[in-house]
Amino acid sequence: MRQFHSPVWLSAVTTTGSYSFAVLFVLETFSRGVLIAVVPLLALELFSNAQGVSVFYFAVSIAAVLGTLAVPWLVQRLQRRWVMCLAVFLLCISAPFFASQTVVGLVVGMVLHVSGAATLSICLNLYVLDHIQPKVLTRFEPLRMLFTGTAWVIAPVLGIYLGKYGASWLPFFASGGFALTLLGYFWFLRMTENPILAPLTSSTTNPLYFVRRYFAQPRLVLAWFLAVGRSGWWTMFFVYAPIYAVTAGMDAEAGGWIVSAGSASLFIVTFWGWIGRRFGLRRLLVWGYLAVGIFTIAVGMAADTPWLGITILLCACLAASAIDGAGNVPFLRAVRSRERSGMTAVFSSNRDIARLIIPGIFALVLNLYTLPAVFITSGIIMLTMAIYARYIPRRL
Repeated sequence: MRQFHSPVWLSAVTTTGSYSFAVLFVLETFSRGVLIAVVPLLALELFSNAQGVSVFYFAVSIAAVLGTLAVPWLVQRLQRRWVMCLAVFLLCISAPFFASQTVVGLVVGMVLHVSGAATLSICLNLYVLDHIQPKVLTRFEPLRMLFTGTAWVIAPVLGIYLGKYGASWLPFFASGGFALTLLGYFWFLRMTENPILAPLTSSTTNPLYFVRRYFAQPRLVLAWFLAVGRSGWWTMFFVYAPIYAVTAGMDAEAGGWIVSAGSASLFIVTFWGWIGRRFGLRRLLVWGYLAVGIFTIAVGMAADTPWLGITILLCACLAASAIDGAGNVPFLRAVRSRERSGMTAVFSSNRDIARLIIPGIFALVLNLYTLPAVFITSGIIMLTMAIYARYIPRRL
């Protein structure tokens, strides 16, 4: 009797492994990505200027950082799968608040959304540490970035089009829908904390303990600091690129397309991953941060010519993809197995800290200067990151 075998790709996505994790991260990216251009434009409409948007993101991120640091406590009090469910619930419940299109609804919705996204990201990274071998991480990170690159290209434009040609509330409920799909796929995989690979958790649940332990380890501090710079630059891009387009006289669709075009640079992260393995992550990151800094400063210099500024900004995105090619490898290779849960929560705060610090800095800058100063300031920050990237261990 002839035996029929399922396709290789089907087997890869129905079992726990690199490709199934990549699918989970794609769904997580879609949940965030459909709102990435919608929320800044809604905030601009409600607050009337870019400085008001900066203050909004600064205030929201304070609550998000506190929520992120509480995740280790939740993971130790509940099973990780239930924390995943809680994260998805927060993402879903944020939709009706967003859909109200009021200042209060926007603030509450954003706090819930950012807290849920951060919690979900922490849980996914913990499962990666449980199930992906350390030697495979340098190959998995570029694969993850390649898969999520597709989502980042599609999601921003999808969110804009859903709001314009569907209904104003549709992008927000679509975000919740993607989160629910992720949760369904997660339960389909029946993923558990591997009792062999999962580390023993600390008896300490005080978030400040994990913060102290994290910042007592120089390699983890460096990985976090560089990740803040990377997240900060993409925060600047996702928030201020649509605002730049709209204030230059373009429509909201143009802002969505710019974000999508910039996100398309993630398709070459596998190439940068190969460069990192061939020549070392330190060289890759130093030159990557340096190039992003130079291009971003040039955007500010050319801001009076919008199409030239946008072209240079997209070149900066290509350079930023080199940084993404390294992914979270500096952290994943430095964290100790017995401290994964707490250290991952602290490291994952880099995204929320970036959302806190960068808009705070820009709120001050915009109080004195116009929008081009945002890009010049961001470029200077990236040049600073290039200096610190020189301290990455050579063996990485």
